[in-house]
Amino acid sequence: MCPKCVSDDISIREYDFGPCQQTGYRDAGEWFTCRACGAEGDVGELERGLAARRATFASSG
Repeated sequence: MCPKCVSDDISIREYDFGPCQQTGYRDAGEWFTCRACGAEGDVGELERGLAARRATFASSG
């Protein structure tokens, strides 16, 4: 679910930029794009947004 417009029309793709030259840690993960509004971000934003919505509905019901 898009954190900006609440649409379920989302594509998720993996990225891998290889190791960071400064830290040596691998820069890889998943990125989402909302087809409805164009919002983009780390997949973790989708998970945090869903958890926040669940907490809001639970406290209002």
